Amino acid sequence: MSSRHDSSSAVVDGSSGTPTSSIIEKTDPARTAQGPDTLSDVLREVRLTGSVFFLVDALTPWVSAAPAATSLLPAVLPRAQHLISYHVIREGACWCRMPGQADALLEAGDVLVVPHGDAYQMSTDRGLEFDWPLDATLTWFRDMAEGRSPFVVTEGGSGPDRLQVVCSFLGCDTLPFNPVL
Repeated sequence: MSSRHDSSSAVVDGSSGTPTSSIIEKTDPARTAQGPDTLSDVLREVRLTGSVFFLVDALTPWVSAAPAATSLLPAVLPRAQHLISYHVIREGACWCRMPGQADALLEAGDVLVVPHGDAYQMSTDRGLEFDWPLDATLTWFRDMAEGRSPFVVTEGGSGPDRLQVVCSFLGCDTLPFNPVL
């Protein structure tokens, strides 16, 4: 990664100053004239209230976890009503484990979306277990959200395989209607 990507993380806390309608008006008219524009319809209804993004650049073995949103939301985006997390696998592969679900292998190009605030774990090897205490995990996320940690997180072991994941946490309103939830 070049040094231009190694800046502090930031929180965009507060609604965008650009009304959704003006963003939608800038779309290609030929494209929207072809039929219903479902994405634009969804964006008109969803009100994002904040976001946190960072890049994990890891070597095997690597493991991390996010606690349930009931714990994570106050640490990451305290003014949001709801937390949606998603992760884009840029390079490599990892396993995702969620309570009550079968483990899922995620590979480059896959996107993990966790819209309902469930706890989850991601790891390069299926059997790895995340063992940080909850308070240490929340402190780590709080530091990231408040810009006290670098935007590019370098972690993991000294193994040969590399994993890059764009980690994203979006705060949004839940009422009166949110089609994402």
